[in-house]
Amino acid sequence: MSISSGKFDYSARFYATRTSKLGKNEIHIYPLQHNQKNQLISSSSLISSFEIEYEENFVSFDWIQQEESAKSNKRSKRRHSLNGSNHESSNTSSYLAASFKQGKILIYSPFKKEVINEFNIEHKNEITALTSSLSNGFWVACGNEILEYTLNDSKPKNQIILPKSIREITSLNFVHINGQNYMLIGGNKLIIYDLQNDKVLKEFTASKGKNNSINSITIIDEIIAISRSNSSVIQLYSLKDKKELGSIKTSSNISSLKKIGSSSLGLINNNGVIEIYNDLKASKPSFSIKSNHEEIGFTEIISNQDELYISWFDFEPKFKSIKINNQQDDIIIDVEHTVKNINKGKKTIEIEDFQNLKADPQLEVREIELAPAIEKQLKQQEEPLTLLLSNPDLNKIKFASSELSPEHAVELFKILKERVELNPSESVVFNNWTKWLLLLHTDSINSSVNIKTLTPAISKSLKQLPDLLSLQGRLEMLQSQIKLRSQLSSAEEAPSVGKNLIEQAEESIVYVNGENDEADDEVIAAGGESIDEDDSEDEQDEDDGEEEEGEEEDTDDK
Repeated sequence: MSISSGKFDYSARFYATRTSKLGKNEIHIYPLQHNQKNQLISSSSLISSFEIEYEENFVSFDWIQQEESAKSNKRSKRRHSLNGSNHESSNTSSYLAASFKQGKILIYSPFKKEVINEFNIEHKNEITALTSSLSNGFWVACGNEILEYTLNDSKPKNQIILPKSIREITSLNFVHINGQNYMLIGGNKLIIYDLQNDKVLKEFTASKGKNNSINSITIIDEIIAISRSNSSVIQLYSLKDKKELGSIKTSSNISSLKKIGSSSLGLINNNGVIEIYNDLKASKPSFSIKSNHEEIGFTEIISNQDELYISWFDFEPKFKSIKINNQQDDIIIDVEHTVKNINKGKKTIEIEDFQNLKADPQLEVREIELAPAIEKQLKQQEEPLTLLLSNPDLNKIKFASSELSPEHAVELFKILKERVELNPSESVVFNNWTKWLLLLHTDSINSSVNIKTLTPAISKSLKQLPDLLSLQGRLEMLQSQIKLRSQLSSAEEAPSVGKNLIEQAEESIVYVNGENDEADDEVIAAGGESIDEDDSEDEQDEDDGEEEEGEEEDTDDK
């Protein structure tokens, strides 16, 4: 599986990813919560998955905030009070908007398993960028135009027409600051647009030799920071004075920029390293955050006061929250990387080395103990594959599958699904577990896992079945023939016993692939000669008879 992008919503309550695996492209929404150790986790049973039919034309996605009505706010507050929560209830809901080049916008809800709204934007130019508005809507860029939509209206609410000097718009950022609304627009140049007065405030062209498109825009206080694709330089501009302030040279090409806290700037570079600048005039970052594994890089960050939320991808999205208040030293995060690379043909698959998996007699347990043992390993974030292999009895599998909680059944099914998709013939035990989990926990699995991706793997295995059955039949026939010939040899060595046995064997022998019995050929040949001799004798008798009759007739005449 590969991940193309990931994004937290504004409150870090949800996380969205776009993934690609086995020819399937999907959007996943993960609900997030804090555990007892105040770590950010996601419940696998609540994940929403959506298959993308238009992946080749996918542009980007962004979270949209929608304000709840006063009535629903009261219900929400009352519900939080009843649950005993000390947190203030949120008065906004988050929705995910995904854009596609040919003018399609799909709206997803974290709480539903289907698209809740669809926009078909009719425009002569393709969609190139998307961003959310202050609330209840989003902006999309088509050519040199930017259109605003609300979640419940398919007609544009607002329109911006930009100078044709700006080439393809690659980045949008809606900004509300000091009571004013601005749109920061990035392409080959940076444009500051005043939405309330409907006019361009300032255009900043790229420095000579730096014509790469802008890939990220953020704002800290009234300082705009931008980065360009394939560039390690951050350019700074003043929103208030409409002038360029300077630049920061970083250690590597920049993937994205983020506002951290109230006045700090964060970036993720192409190596997956996070750098935090508390002072925008400094030439070096205040501190950096790195993974303890060179193959794992961070993909997204978002902050809430002095807490930083970080995501990375290791077989599935992983999360970490850290305190950064007064942080000065570099931070190394243990990402607990547990997968290895296995070369399979021309592709590299990230998965635990299944060639080393084998049953462990010490892990064999009684039928009633199997489900608790599996749940224990899942709670410890361990894959219970060896435990499953060590208990292959089908009755155990049926019973333990029925005893698993829905949440653990879904989690185990996901682990097995990944393995079956990659290698359906790896283990009949894994296949049996997959089957019985799906039969006994159908509703839970269907609501949280996309099982369509299993179809290609199963179909591929079924296509091979007729050939395998044919081969098995031929092998059984050859084995029978070998056994029979062995009996014949034994019988020839014991002639007193074997004559009748040989005759019976010759009558029942089966020949494969057009083999001929030389003995039969000799018999047939011998039979042919005897027939010819008999025919000759008959003809001779007839000739003798005719001669005798002729002699008798001559005698009578005389």
